[in-house]
Amino acid sequence: MTRSWNKVLVAAACGFVSVGSVRNTKKHQLGVAPSQKVIAKVPVLNYDLAYGGAARAHDGALENWILVADSAASDEQLSSLCASSKCIRTGHPSKGGMAYLEIRGTEFDLEKIISGADGLIEFVEPDSRVEMIPDEDGDEELASWGLERIGAPTRAFTGSGTHIFVLDTGILSSHTDFGGRVVPTLDMTGGSMRLCKGDLNCARDSQGHGSHCAGTAAGETYGVAPAAVLHTVKVLGDDGSGSWSWSYDALDFLATSNIRPAVASMSLGGQGTQNAMETAVDTAVSAGVTVVVAGGNSNGDACGFSPAFVPSPSLLGPPLRLTEDRLFPTMELAPTSGPRGVTLHQPLTLPTRGPGPSVEHPWRAPTYRALQL
Repeated sequence: MTRSWNKVLVAAACGFVSVGSVRNTKKHQLGVAPSQKVIAKVPVLNYDLAYGGAARAHDGALENWILVADSAASDEQLSSLCASSKCIRTGHPSKGGMAYLEIRGTEFDLEKIISGADGLIEFVEPDSRVEMIPDEDGDEELASWGLERIGAPTRAFTGSGTHIFVLDTGILSSHTDFGGRVVPTLDMTGGSMRLCKGDLNCARDSQGHGSHCAGTAAGETYGVAPAAVLHTVKVLGDDGSGSWSWSYDALDFLATSNIRPAVASMSLGGQGTQNAMETAVDTAVSAGVTVVVAGGNSNGDACGFSPAFVPSPSLLGPPLRLTEDRLFPTMELAPTSGPRGVTLHQPLTLPTRGPGPSVEHPWRAPTYRALQL
């Protein structure tokens, strides 16, 4: 079904885009292939990413492990598991958040906590690195083409009353294009959640990418929703990278927050399918958060990237600057049942596309810059 760009993207910014079916209430049925890593009868997915992608050096090697529990788990159950373990963080399923915990330990420690969980743990993944979607210089002379392409001059909404949480490298709140609408909210880059509580020096953007994404969403000059409130959620460091678990914690925060309507913007990712990310996104969507993720920026199949492979969020891909709606051979995802019960996806055309190349936006200093995404 074809919809006009202004309705699609302004609705996305205002929190009105419908999303796909949510599956976080469904218990993962993860069968085990003969070659798959299993600890205490629980599958360890993406095990090849553990220990920095290297073979385990010795039995005492340490790693950060994400343990995803049954969605019916309670906060008390997770806290109980952490009582005898080195938990780094836990979700808040009793409040509508993600049922998970993260520990740092050996595989023996992992086996111990799983064995004591009485079947509560569905799967495990090593925590690994996520990167911002890279960019490069674009054509500044065509900087406003994106707003024209989506019909912004005739839009019916400006995003007033909507809260856009930008999960990225931070936002330069002092930039004049944001008009004082930036609320520093979370900074995960210290390894644990820091609540900014309005501190303008919290979750600052020294890289520029987060300010770019915020300006595209809600800047006064080139933003789609120029009246929306922007929330800084720093899940990527100033080098443009971070741990996947930082985003899980942020999405858990959004799921349990009472701030609505809420939009989560995630212009970040990595190759491969992070199953814990699927659980985190599904949980936020189920809680009423409109999650928008980037897809197709690398000119590759979105099925092979996280979080783009997850079906439940609104997947946004970039169109050609002129008249065609297909520039990259990117894919949306339709769930099917895999041979081991793991969700696979059939490739479909991306359902939603938004301007990406050469869109001008706020940059590190109080200036503007056009980037090629």
